Amino acid sequence: MVLVNGSDGIGTGWSSYVPNFNPADIVANLRRKLDGDEMEPMHPWYRGFNVRPARLSLALSRSGLCTRRSC
Repeated sequence: MVLVNGSDGIGTGWSSYVPNFNPADIVANLRRKLDGDEMEPMHPWYRGFNVRPARLSLALSRSGLCTRRSC
């Protein structure tokens, strides 16, 4: 569930950041792993946000389009 919901926190001197991933991508990679195939890289995903991830060395840059909807 950490891969689906993400995580961000600090505990006893250690910090962690795990971004959200698309549940469909997680299931597909789990099936690949169970079949003995190589897993594909996953990119952070947020529902309703069109993101184009770009890998910059060890960091991940995001750019996208955000549309405001009424509540």
